[in-house]
Amino acid sequence: MHRRRWLGVMAAAACGWACPAAATPGGPPLRIGLAPYLPAPRLMLLFRPLREHLEAQLARAVQFYTARDFRQLAADTRARVFDAAMLPAHLAALAMSDWGYLPLSGTLAHTQVILLVRKDSPVQTAQDLRGQAIGTLDPLSLVAAVALRWLTEQGLALGTGAQAVRVAVQPTVSSALHALARGEVAAVAVAEAQLHNLSADTPIDHRRLVELRDIPGPVFVASPTLPDVQRLALVRALLSFQPDPAAALTAANTRHHALEPTALANLQAYVQVARRLMSEPTGTAR
Repeated sequence: MHRRRWLGVMAAAACGWACPAAATPGGPPLRIGLAPYLPAPRLMLLFRPLREHLEAQLARAVQFYTARDFRQLAADTRARVFDAAMLPAHLAALAMSDWGYLPLSGTLAHTQVILLVRKDSPVQTAQDLRGQAIGTLDPLSLVAAVALRWLTEQGLALGTGAQAVRVAVQPTVSSALHALARGEVAAVAVAEAQLHNLSADTPIDHRRLVELRDIPGPVFVASPTLPDVQRLALVRALLSFQPDPAAALTAANTRHHALEPTALANLQAYVQVARRLMSEPTGTAR
């Protein structure tokens, strides 16, 4: 079974959202891709309230999927595998600029990129990371791109040399924090909002080394193959979602906002970042 479909089915079974064909009066299920920053079952659990809201508003089944990494997510988006997708801001900008996608809604207005180290770590500055490893998501992720650029701006080389910082790619934020707790990496790069999505068994024995720049939260975009009537209905449904006020604000639990011309113009600044990252070979860390 294809990896993408397997992830969707596995997460559906774990979270109890298998959608029977009889429950699809509005047509075939709407397929939406999600950025793979957490393990698939956890991701589907967190987005379950949004999925159920969309199903109620659209009167049709909605299926959420993810991918093994950000590069596969980008490939699936470009191939129009999904009717819509929640993408990191730079990939959403690229999808709208180069792949014909249309804006649906924004999630978090912004979130901060931070570097974490263990509470008992001797690392106090970026220079203390020489010769050590940093855990990041796929280098195609916006968080990783921001963090790795900052390290080079501090005069650090990325690579495998004795004085270089080795980039240890982690499949999810959760696995990155486990690697930090085990001492396999000296630091991890995450978005602050991602820390609110962790499962209870994720280690939290860390402190902030440095707070980097703010980045826009993920953006929902629609495939050019989605009919206009369905796209506009999806926009209305997304904008009417009410987050849980008792829970932390995250991409899964936030009011959606319309992407006004100014916001869309600001996203254009990320197109070149995405194009550069997409052009680099798999495994490239810069």
